[in-house]
Amino acid sequence: MTPLARLARLALAPVLAAAATAALAAVPAAGGHPRFLADAAGPPDYSSCYACHEDIETNAGDGTVSLSGVPAEYVPGQTYRLTVNLQDPGSLVWAFELVATDDDDAQMGNFTIIDPRTEMGFSSGRQYPRSAQDTNGTFAGTPDGPVSWQVDWTAPPAGRGTAYFYMAALAGNLDHADTGDFTYTLGDMAAERNASHEPVGLLMQPDDPDLVAGEPLIVQARVKNFTTASRTVFFVSRAALPNGDFFPATGWLQSPIAVGLAPGELRTVTLPHLVPDRVPNMTIDYQGFLAMAGPSLVDDEAIPINLLR
Repeated sequence: MTPLARLARLALAPVLAAAATAALAAVPAAGGHPRFLADAAGPPDYSSCYACHEDIETNAGDGTVSLSGVPAEYVPGQTYRLTVNLQDPGSLVWAFELVATDDDDAQMGNFTIIDPRTEMGFSSGRQYPRSAQDTNGTFAGTPDGPVSWQVDWTAPPAGRGTAYFYMAALAGNLDHADTGDFTYTLGDMAAERNASHEPVGLLMQPDDPDLVAGEPLIVQARVKNFTTASRTVFFVSRAALPNGDFFPATGWLQSPIAVGLAPGELRTVTLPHLVPDRVPNMTIDYQGFLAMAGPSLVDDEAIPINLLR
């Protein structure tokens, strides 16, 4: 459990009504557990293929991307085969990049290249398996998809906690320009088996971490059930401002969103917000919280968003 979660559990007043649909009550001002990385749609800047291919908004295409093989709970030292699948009607060239981290931003486990269409990138001590940068690795000329890549992930030794997977993918038109291409992001989590962990985890990714005032802020909240029982959690969010205030000053950016989860299920909640026109240049922390009836804070997350004029 993160420090914010421990504090928030103490600070939460009764937060859900008898039907478990009322709003969360007060939580502390501290941030969540941001995991600072370089790319693959992960921290610190949550950049993705959209940083260059920016004429079409992230996750706005008709395609789909998936990362299969991530367990709900990993066995320390065990190897898991992960498969990336990507398809998009009309696209002709394909790419992805993946990273796995812990709560302290460190490399989580080890990736092994097993697919000739993939290669390994490195940044700040972390591995970034990705599509090989050649016509073979990008399936150049393959229409529509689906295309797929595989990589092995060996879980770390016991005691490392939850693993967080961030991925960015690109479905392009092969015109050798940065326009007309579709960017997708995805996140997943795996808790450590036989270790204390929350029953449900939260990972968030912004479609665009750098916004001009008046543009929509869209956040993808990934919610994962680590257990073998069905669960229902409630999600709320708010913005923490540089001066220590919150927006909104009281309450949340949306009414509590109920997320029902089958055992081991990962679900994505898409959260659209409109940034007011008159917002000055600033970096905010977008804070998300998961709670269960009881009340009980389950998990929290904070991601930085740069607001520009």
